[in-house]
Amino acid sequence: MRNASQSRRTYTDLEMSIPLVFREAIKANYMKPLEARPPPNPLPRNYRADEYCEYHQGNGHKTEACWTLKNRIQDLVANG
Repeated sequence: MRNASQSRRTYTDLEMSIPLVFREAIKANYMKPLEARPPPNPLPRNYRADEYCEYHQGNGHKTEACWTLKNRIQDLVANG
């Protein structure tokens, strides 16, 4: 579920998938994955054990659906 600030933010169309942008940003040393952490306890209702996020290095959601990563990428685009 998105919070109010996420639904209002405008994202640049990068013409490639979020996971691919993330991998390219890693290669260019603009980003790196977060340090892996154990799942939250209790698990949120939207937690998906069968989905993996490359940015968070853990299960819970897909990389493509990671709002934290989308915001970090947009920050990089906006700040050059």
